[in-house]
Formats: sequence, C-alpha cells, structure tokens
Amino acid sequence: MLKAASAKRVLFETIDPESTLRVLVAPFKNLWLAVPMVVTRKIIRLTEAEAQLKHGDRLQVDNFSVQICRLYEHIYDHPNPQPETHGVVLHLSPTQILAVPMPQLPTIINLPKAELQPIGADYRDLFRLEVASHITLMPETDTERTVFLLDMDKLMELVPETL
Repeated sequence: MLKAASAKRVLFETIDPESTLRVLVAPFKNLWLAVPMVVTRKIIRLTEAEAQLKHGDRLQVDNFSVQICRLYEHIYDHPNPQPETHGVVLHLSPTQILAVPMPQLPTIINLPKAELQPIGADYRDLFRLEVASHITLMPETDTERTVFLLDMDKLMELVPETL
C-alpha cells in the first residue's frame, strides 16, 4: 500500500504548475479547443431539453444561472450536427458564467507553456477563431493534433452580460 501512495505522490510532483497549463480540451469538428481549468467551474451532462437551448439562453446549474454559449455555431455558422450531451461551465467573471455545449466529455491535459504560441490575426480570421489566443500541439498523442487555447475575455464578448 505504501508503494502505491508513493507512486502517486511522485506522479503529481512531476507536474510543474510553472511550466504547464492545465486545460480541458474538446474537439469541435476538426478543431481542438482548450479552456484553462482555473475558470472551469463544472462539467455537466445536458438533458435533451437543455441541449436545445439557444445561444444566450439561461440554464439553471445547481444554485446559479448560466448563459449558453454556442461556440460551435459561432465558429462554423451552423448548429452542431452531433447531439450535444455535455456542457462545460466556465466562471469568467463575478457576474458572467457560461455553459459551452459539446458532443462529448472533454479531456484534461497539461500543455507545456513554453510551446504555446500566439496566433496571428490572419490565421484566426481563416478559421473564425477570434476567440482563440494561442496555438500548440497536443502532447502525448499518436497523431499530431493542433490545440487552440481560448481567450476568456474574447469568449465573454460572445454572450451579452445580463443580470
């Protein structure tokens, strides 16, 4: 039993918060988008009715109200053809909490901060990714996957703040 506890301790000690950024990453069609864990409040399973809510609609999660942010529709200009089963609840400011619907459960990974590169405006415009700030390759995958780190300030601008 002592060996298992020691092995876990070693694993967690190797993750350096100064050199890595812990994020939730999820596919949106052919793009992989990431949000920092520090703003992630909760991951929820959506009911069929909740999955049908429109951009800007409100959803009750526990004892707080969140706005739906249809990020897929913003990027691709049409609704997600896959059924959306989960939502990531992001606490972006004291008054703005968003839920981003997605068709699958996101994955938690650590991105090396040294490998995050700012995205140029022309590249952002090409993919309608003005909400992304940085780009990197996903570590430890069998195929190279490009990950776009979302900018929380720009994400907040997608949904008008209401009290």
